[in-house]
Amino acid sequence: MHRQAEDGTATDVAGAHRHAAVHPADMLLSGTGDSQELLNRVWQDAASLGRHPRYRELLGQPTLRERLVALAARLGNLSDGTRLPRGVPQFAMACMMAIAVFGGAWMLRPATPDFETRVAEIRDIPLKDGSLVTLGGHSALDVDFSHGERTVQLTRGEAFFSVSPDKNRPFVVLVGGQRIRVVGTKFNVNFDGDHVAVSVKEGVVQVAPDPVGSKPSAGSVVTLVAGQKLRAGGTARSLPEQLGGSEPGAWRSGHLDYHDTSLGEIIADARRYYPHPITITSASLAGERLTTSFSTSQVDQMLDTLPGILPVSVERMPDGSVTLRQKSALPN
Repeated sequence: MHRQAEDGTATDVAGAHRHAAVHPADMLLSGTGDSQELLNRVWQDAASLGRHPRYRELLGQPTLRERLVALAARLGNLSDGTRLPRGVPQFAMACMMAIAVFGGAWMLRPATPDFETRVAEIRDIPLKDGSLVTLGGHSALDVDFSHGERTVQLTRGEAFFSVSPDKNRPFVVLVGGQRIRVVGTKFNVNFDGDHVAVSVKEGVVQVAPDPVGSKPSAGSVVTLVAGQKLRAGGTARSLPEQLGGSEPGAWRSGHLDYHDTSLGEIIADARRYYPHPITITSASLAGERLTTSFSTSQVDQMLDTLPGILPVSVERMPDGSVTLRQKSALPN
């Protein structure tokens, strides 16, 4: 790799790195010098790498992956029957193998979201373009801004977006197989793992399926304006509807408000503010509709009111989990 120096001269950084002085680890493997002293130098060098100005300049060339591959190749050269030089302690090889194993495990660790919240946590996230995202409880968001598009992905939960206008860089939300595109507006997105609910407070929002490897067709795009909402799952979508009840994003104040909403949707939200599992045992019960409102800190109280509204029993388990069962119809 070549880098441009301040005086305009190209520098072969990778070459300089390869032809630097012999590293003590190589000397250790070659059997020269006192092995214990060299081993100590290896660990001392490793501990000081992060503070070394030359290392900071060369960081990334070679990458950690490349260094591990080189180490594996070097160790592989010893697997053909070659004996270690006399005097090299066996634990030195064990140490380097441990570095290779744990370094590889670190690179293969599960990816974590750019932003996420705990159960019952509500968090404001300012973005570098001036937009503001409010994440609801137990929600996760990834951000990927480029020169031509501002893209975020809501992988779980709920978020309210206040998007800074930029006609040259659309703001796109990817969520649950849907692609939501705006220029500047305020809207809410809720993803329960199966369905996506979009509601608009200000401006205009376009919602379309997000087919892998291609752009959505013009006929698949649905436009929502302020005061409208839409619910989608897979390729199925409802028609735009007028909002009822509270305005989009009202939950940011810690209060959940529902108007003629299915029990399944209400419980999906309640789970993100409750420390224990809540289970609905039947699809028919999940489809029961009701109007209710409660604080995010009052999920228990909301559950206690359900038997007086719907044909449901609330069963509380010793581990704190809650099961909602549909009651049989009473005989006439």
